[in-house]
Amino acid sequence: MRTIRSLIILSLFIGLIFDLTPWTQALTIPPAGFEDDVRVNFDENPFADNNISTLEGIAAAELYRRAVIGGFPDGEFKGNRLVNRAEAAKFLLLSRKDSVFLAPGDSPFWDVIASEWYGPFVLKAASLGIIKGHPDGSFRPADPVLLAEFIKMLSLSFDLPTGLAYHYGDESRYPGAWFWDYAGVAQQYQLFPNSPNQLNPEKKLTRNEVAVAIYQYLKNRGNPIGVISDNWITFGNADLGFELRMPSYVSLDQVMNDQYNRLAIFTSEKERFEVRLKEFKDTSLNQIFYNDQPFSSRALLGGKEALVFVSATGYCDGPGCGSPSVAYVAKNGDDFYYLVFYGDAELSDTERLIVESFKFTEIAVDDRPWYCTDEPAPLSGAGGVEYPSNPKYSHIAHLAQLFTAYDCGEGRFYEVADTVLGNQKTYELGSNLWLDSPHNEEYIISLLQELGYSCSNSGCTSWRLDTSVDLEKLMKLRLYYEFIKSNDCINCG
Repeated sequence: MRTIRSLIILSLFIGLIFDLTPWTQALTIPPAGFEDDVRVNFDENPFADNNISTLEGIAAAELYRRAVIGGFPDGEFKGNRLVNRAEAAKFLLLSRKDSVFLAPGDSPFWDVIASEWYGPFVLKAASLGIIKGHPDGSFRPADPVLLAEFIKMLSLSFDLPTGLAYHYGDESRYPGAWFWDYAGVAQQYQLFPNSPNQLNPEKKLTRNEVAVAIYQYLKNRGNPIGVISDNWITFGNADLGFELRMPSYVSLDQVMNDQYNRLAIFTSEKERFEVRLKEFKDTSLNQIFYNDQPFSSRALLGGKEALVFVSATGYCDGPGCGSPSVAYVAKNGDDFYYLVFYGDAELSDTERLIVESFKFTEIAVDDRPWYCTDEPAPLSGAGGVEYPSNPKYSHIAHLAQLFTAYDCGEGRFYEVADTVLGNQKTYELGSNLWLDSPHNEEYIISLLQELGYSCSNSGCTSWRLDTSVDLEKLMKLRLYYEFIKSNDCINCG
């Protein structure tokens, strides 16, 4: 059993390193009423180390506005710091708008001192049945709060039902565990949007994660979004920089990514929606209009601030021309992303789940060399086209295009092969290859013979293909490109 002296030192240590709310006899009730709207945008950032355009920054700012979570003396939020069990009790009680008093009498936990900063919160939470101690009579206030513990505390704090539906991929790792009774709360209220498909019950929560979880509950408390089921699929496009989840019956109708259009269109009998990217230089989100209308409300899309536009008159720039639409618009980098649903002026439950699942991803940068990406040039007079070649292969005529494309990757290789060889997968017999000089090296001779070539002149500088050869097998010649002077090709375009 620890001594009272050591407990006082422990409590002072906790009080010094963690976010505290000063109190006298009764704590001040936060200014916002429980049923007040939850704000999703802020003009001022209360924390120097937060980005007010991210979900973490917005959550911290809203809980600061509600006097639930404060900062540190240096003006920072320090979102990556772990939250302990005492702090978790404090944040949840303040989110409930409870008055917390210094209660008389002894603590029910031998390691909780009622007169210390955390004492009133822990004792109040215990009296409400929100928390319980360990079998040894301790509470362990300085221990990091685990995700499983926190979702139970939040559920009990707001009298939420147990046994709500959920679908988590890691359920089989913890069969029959007590915390699954509360897992539906985490998923249906999207408490942990960065991990929608795994519960991770043993995870130690940070200040960012706790702030987001409380914020998400407050934002969604009157309208839980439901659960994404097994028959949903993930669609992602690295070129457009987004990912979302959608029912398996939804089809990808079209993807465009050129100088005129950057979009993906999705259709089914029930849903029609698109993701469209537009670039407006020197334009802020608040300057955006959609269908010549101002925004109706603010929300979040992919963790970033978004404007919501509701158009009852229809918009003819997508799959739902002439029908009502709901559009979410958010800025990510230099691009404005439009997630637009057509057919109704109000989102269905399925469409709301699609919005909640939306994520921004890093746009793939095509850093391949020019000869892997440039379009082919037409051949004057002869018809057909010629693809660019790596300069090191430029002396090899027809094979240069294939060697280059093979180095660039499978997609480019078969694109070039299909065009140059007319959808053939072989190099045809009768094609010739010339070496720069006679070679007696056994490995060159052996490879040529393996591929089906035979020497056709006295010095064996000329070789003729006696049989058709598989294109991928032919690519072994790339290793000896320096010895090849030129070649021709039968039936090449």
